[in-house]
Amino acid sequence: MKTWLTAWRRRCPVSATMVVVCTVIYALAAVQTRSFDELWSGQLAESLVLWAPLVHDTQWGWLRPLTMAFFHLDLTHLVVNMVVLILVGSVVEPALGSARYGLVSLSGTLGASAAVMAQAPMTPTAGASGTLFSLMVVAIAVARRRRNGTAALLALLGVNLGYTFLDPGVSVSGHLGGLLAGAIMAWPATSSNRAARWGGTTVPALIAAAAIAAL
Repeated sequence: MKTWLTAWRRRCPVSATMVVVCTVIYALAAVQTRSFDELWSGQLAESLVLWAPLVHDTQWGWLRPLTMAFFHLDLTHLVVNMVVLILVGSVVEPALGSARYGLVSLSGTLGASAAVMAQAPMTPTAGASGTLFSLMVVAIAVARRRRNGTAALLALLGVNLGYTFLDPGVSVSGHLGGLLAGAIMAWPATSSNRAARWGGTTVPALIAAAAIAAL
């Protein structure tokens, strides 16, 4: 197990960093609130979650569309998202390279946040799910480019989509915003053309950032 984790960390340093940051933030929030499942009331939640009125009206509010992806509301929320991140990151990060993978993750996060601010601005939102939806779509594109099977990845995406509409506590706009960002990026991000690869991942991030600034 230790050998596998070491090898995975070397192959997927951005994914590994995301897992560590999310886990540390969850642990700190759990200590603050003395709870594993009621983290909304803590100071970290107040500082990190996405809530549209605070994005433009507080000093560091402009960071919330990013920080919200690293804060998870309960232990199940954290574990499920980290498992998906490990699975999908293991496909996408080695294929794209860590720099482009990080940019794809950034674009997916901003896309999810922009969708939340447009569709549910008064609903506090947190978690990496929107980012993961974008990565799942890109992972499917990676598999298609390599002529590998996509059944497992499509099933993973389908299960998560189903859960999105079945659980009333899920941010539908955040999930679909990440999905849309991933769909926009997927084919150019996996192209053999360098300009298409970088343009296809940079432009969506800029558009999403501009949308957040305008909302």
